[in-house]
Amino acid sequence: MLVYISTYLIAALILEVIRRNMKAPLFIRTRLKHFPWKLNYSLGWWGTDEYLAAVTAGSFLLLIVFTFWVAFGSSISKLVGWGLWAIISISSSVLFIRYFKLIPKLLANIWWLTLLTALIAIGIGQYSSILADNFIVSYTRTDAGQFPAAQKAIGVVISVFLWTFFASLILGILAFGAFVILNILAQSSVDPLKHLRLPPQFGRGYKPGRSEIRFRSLRMIVLGGPFFTFLSLLYMWEFPLTHADEGLQETLVFSSFHLHPRDCAIPGMPQGARAALISEKQAVIAIPEAKGYVFETMPCDVQSTRVLEEEAAKRLKQDDYF
Repeated sequence: MLVYISTYLIAALILEVIRRNMKAPLFIRTRLKHFPWKLNYSLGWWGTDEYLAAVTAGSFLLLIVFTFWVAFGSSISKLVGWGLWAIISISSSVLFIRYFKLIPKLLANIWWLTLLTALIAIGIGQYSSILADNFIVSYTRTDAGQFPAAQKAIGVVISVFLWTFFASLILGILAFGAFVILNILAQSSVDPLKHLRLPPQFGRGYKPGRSEIRFRSLRMIVLGGPFFTFLSLLYMWEFPLTHADEGLQETLVFSSFHLHPRDCAIPGMPQGARAALISEKQAVIAIPEAKGYVFETMPCDVQSTRVLEEEAAKRLKQDDYF
């Protein structure tokens, strides 16, 4: 109950601050019977950018409120948080692209950007293949060519990882560069009337008009949305970086270890152990441990399907099978 009361008080405080800074009443009366009051604000002049900005700001406020609730012990589904984060990221990115007209600029320079992207893709692909081979050899102590499917799968995982990392890095650079250009270097950011002092009868000084407030608010959302996305992505990188080895080991085992140790007549293996045949008489066994797997090369005598079925039937007849 405390969290709901706190939320109500914060919302009331925000409305009171807005009311005190408005030159007109915040709510006005209507002639409707069931809705006698309405917000004294018109959305008729709003365009696509304003709606995207409103969605971004509203989702961000909801995310703050739900974070506040979780801090006080309330249970909120993680899907709600991820959904709000996705809405903020997508809407702010679209708004950023529209505000700076990036698509026309991209089309005007499409030829050299395509060439640059192709070169980067080739470089990332080669680097991912090298890292995949190095990972397989360092863990299995076997030639990486013995696991062609794992080579491709791990290479794809590393490529996706690198592309995502560079995309988030470029997003942060663009957001920071836009902030510097618009708020520090641009002439429009230096308001000649900002420090103007008026006579007492006209007020304490220059006060921005409604159009200027709208312009500044939109610019703040345009710059703040991508920057928030960049910071949240930096925080999210902690999980994949700390669990990268475990994930790549799981990819390796899933891609190339398709046999069970009993298929090679290797007894005494724990549950979850898998085997990959590397020659007629040898196999690499993936033995699960606390974090990931231990890989050992052992002799392998491949059993036929009939032999395996007979052994399974014998185990079922044992009194201590269960």
